[in-house]
Amino acid sequence: MPISEKQRRILEFIAHFFDQNEYPPTLEDIRQGMRISTKSLVSYHLHVQETAGYLEKTPGKPRSIQLRLRQ
Repeated sequence: MPISEKQRRILEFIAHFFDQNEYPPTLEDIRQGMRISTKSLVSYHLHVQETAGYLEKTPGKPRSIQLRLRQ
């Protein structure tokens, strides 16, 4: 499943955030950093990325986003 350009930029944001802080961002970090209006919209984009195999996250745990290499 392909992802959108915005979703690709979110993945880049997550990678950059992790490089800078040595821990993954929260939904709020992504919302603010990407200037997305709501956390539910961030969740939607992350769900699409997770379904497409670009990341993994543990529901209910903040800072649990892990990027995956797409096969």
